Amino acid sequence: MRFLNLFIFLIFYCHVQVFGSSSCKELQNIIHHLPGSCGGKHFQLYCNGINPIFNIQSTNFLLKDISFQNQTFRLVDPYLDTGDYCHLPNQTYSENDNVPFFDMYSNYSYIYFLNCTQAIENLKYEMIPCMNTMNLRVYAVTSISYYVSDVPDSCRVVGRAIADYPSKHMNSGAIMQAIEKGVLVNWTAENVNSWHLTCSILEKCWRFQVSYYLQYIKEVTMSKDLSVSNKIVTVFLLILAFFVEQVFFLWCLYAGSTVVFSFMLILLALMDIILLSLGARLVLAPLAICSFLIHKYRRVTPSISSIEKFLRENEMLSIRRYDFIEIAIMTNHFRQKLGQGGFGSVYRGKLFNGHQVAVKILSNLVGDGDDFISEVATIGRIHHANIVRLIGFCSESSKRALVYDYMPNSSLDKYIFYSNNNALSMHKRREIALGIARGIDYLHRGCDMQILHFDIKPHNILLDHDLTPKISDFGLARMYPREHHLVALTAARGTIGYIAPELISRTFGVISYKADVYSFGMLLMEMASGRRNVDNHAGSSSQVYYPSWIYDQLKLAEQYDWSNCVAEFGEIEWILYKVALWCIQMRASDRPSMSRVIEMLQSDADSLEMPPRPFTTCLPQETSTELSEIESCSIELSEFTEEISLL
Repeated sequence: MRFLNLFIFLIFYCHVQVFGSSSCKELQNIIHHLPGSCGGKHFQLYCNGINPIFNIQSTNFLLKDISFQNQTFRLVDPYLDTGDYCHLPNQTYSENDNVPFFDMYSNYSYIYFLNCTQAIENLKYEMIPCMNTMNLRVYAVTSISYYVSDVPDSCRVVGRAIADYPSKHMNSGAIMQAIEKGVLVNWTAENVNSWHLTCSILEKCWRFQVSYYLQYIKEVTMSKDLSVSNKIVTVFLLILAFFVEQVFFLWCLYAGSTVVFSFMLILLALMDIILLSLGARLVLAPLAICSFLIHKYRRVTPSISSIEKFLRENEMLSIRRYDFIEIAIMTNHFRQKLGQGGFGSVYRGKLFNGHQVAVKILSNLVGDGDDFISEVATIGRIHHANIVRLIGFCSESSKRALVYDYMPNSSLDKYIFYSNNNALSMHKRREIALGIARGIDYLHRGCDMQILHFDIKPHNILLDHDLTPKISDFGLARMYPREHHLVALTAARGTIGYIAPELISRTFGVISYKADVYSFGMLLMEMASGRRNVDNHAGSSSQVYYPSWIYDQLKLAEQYDWSNCVAEFGEIEWILYKVALWCIQMRASDRPSMSRVIEMLQSDADSLEMPPRPFTTCLPQETSTELSEIESCSIELSEFTEEISLL
């Protein structure tokens, strides 16, 4: 291929000036007397008296049909110009010949001659009858690329010729005529108009490479019985060949003009970038979307299966199941948003009978929908004045929603942290604390199953129009048989600042209902003080952790003058502080039960014993390090994670 892809530097004239001419019998006015700078020492052109002979590396060709206007001529095998058409070509050049030619463009094809001992049935091979002998058959095959592996076992290659590229399949007569006609060769010269030369180079290189590519497509798609895998391989090879052909196209241009080559190199590079970008969007983008959808489906499907299984097993729950379209209607298409939290958003809504509701849309389900199942399973079984009522739920595909009674006074934290401390009197705070304690006690003892909330905090205490407290957000709750005094958990759960020590380290005791008692004690401390238990903006380091500071103040006041202590804090505030300090004892066994907490909240201040220091009493030596870590954690994490509940 190199012989016909290179460009013959056969310069018949190099300048506008004409230096003279010569003639052979067949060709007239061949320009001669060229300057020494023209031509190349590897080319020899001489006249044998009849035809001009062109010698290329010791191989002679007849030179015919020279056109100075079109810059073309034909090369013909001299042995086929004798009138004996039934003659094997005598050309000995090879694709691997390192011939320093350039400026040659041609639309060509090889014609291979094979000597075979057996007949060939393939339609690509055309028998040449005039060359057959008694024992041998001669076939010709036309191809741009023909490899050793393509040769049939019973054949060997005996000759090769070059001819113009055929527009259709040729019979034996057409093959021999094509060889006799020879191959058309082009050259370029310096005195040709640059624009005409550029167009000529582009046209000839493009025509040649397109014809080659079309021939390759025809060859690789010739098989009619392509399997799916073979079709994929074929498409890949065609795409690869497309880019390979660009390389040959550029190589062809480089031989003709470096300026044209540089321009087309940039143009083709931009075109390839665009094509690859489009290919990536058309192929990789759908694959990425499909992969994402499959991953999403695999994650959502187990969650849906678990939830649907639970709902089928608990059809007796006295709560209604809504369609998601009903959820959208009752919230007026989610127009009034009440809040945002870690598990989703809360919207205000109205049932068809006018009843006000709060709708929690869950968007970040964990695991197999455990939080959703937990909340429906626990609140769906509970009916208590101090526990929020679950009216209904929605479980449709991956959409989850919980419908509760609407609490017009929002949550407790907005009254004790974000408003005037006088918004709730101490008497009202005591009533709210009693209501919360009764609700927790009901969870621990009032149901068939013991329910542990694990997330008691001001944000999860809602207030109705009468400021009656309602415990909400049962996403972390778990149910256990009432006879079980120990609880198995694989990880701590709750909000920093309210988590019981035994949930962090078993050194402080086993996990039980006493974990909720600890959380209630921290909540009670904040209700009494109107401030968070951890305050990084306190005036002194001793006041950073408020429960420790308040214990020291109460202990000191009690030692000197009980009446002054009560007068300074107030009797109800004193009761709340002392009960809170009992509830937040580090050892779970030192904390009272919720029923005992209720009794303590209803008693007088003078009947309550002063609790031991919550953080140092009755702790073994080996727990000191863990204790310091917990206190440090409480001090540093003053910004609590607030997971939205019903407002």
